[in-house]
Amino acid sequence: MEKEQTSEYQYTKYELIPPIYTSPKLVEQFPKEIYLYENIPLQYHTQSETVKMCLKPYYRHPKGCPNFHIKKGCPPEVLNISQQYDTEHINMILLKFPFEQYISAKSQIHPQWPLRELANPRHWQGHLRSTLRGYWDTIKDEYPSSTLITGPEAMGINVQNTLECMDIHMEWYKENEKGEVISVPEYIYNVYMFGEEVYN
Repeated sequence: MEKEQTSEYQYTKYELIPPIYTSPKLVEQFPKEIYLYENIPLQYHTQSETVKMCLKPYYRHPKGCPNFHIKKGCPPEVLNISQQYDTEHINMILLKFPFEQYISAKSQIHPQWPLRELANPRHWQGHLRSTLRGYWDTIKDEYPSSTLITGPEAMGINVQNTLECMDIHMEWYKENEKGEVISVPEYIYNVYMFGEEVYN
């Protein structure tokens, strides 16, 4: 375990032990690094920016996210984080996953699949989220007054800009003019946050 301190926030790095390579799911065979950051320098979206992101069209979803106005915890029903939490003391659990390596291994199993199908979030997103949730379960007793925030973007946090302030740089899929995925990032990051509710 490696711990560092800066003037803005403190973080601890934990690396999960890679599972045995006989798992039936490929995503489980790759090691994940988990970092715990305390008192992070939050960056924000306005409410209109958050709604605009939710309604932005993407592949096979011309009207934007189907959870908008439907799923609990999604805009516009969810509160802004500043209305519910002490934003001076928000902590973050960050999972770093070697996505490019995962895609390369998956392409060996399914060489006929296009890159978009190889990178389909349905194949890996649930596992990464459950890994984050499992880690939270191991530390939550150390933060008895905190609750977990599984959708920080929905609550108005600009996750990408927040990570940039911490010298963590997110990358995205790249598409050609036909909308075909032509490259994937070396790593992807999944983020949960937690803090103390003070305005509930």
